[in-house]
Amino acid sequence: MKGRCPCGAVRYAVSSVRKGFSACHCTQCRKQSGRVWASAQVPDQALSIEGDYYDIADGLPQS
Repeated sequence: MKGRCPCGAVRYAVSSVRKGFSACHCTQCRKQSGRVWASAQVPDQALSIEGDYYDIADGLPQS
């Protein structure tokens, strides 16, 4: 699976089958995302991200 953000500055690719998924309908997630929040779970080594993005785990901008 491949994709990108709406402006094209960040691109991602996943090279394996997803392990699971998550979805949340709480008020906080709806306020942050504008709708229901959802994600797919894949192994770290199967995910490739390119472009300028903010790494939440490190707390630092990445490029």
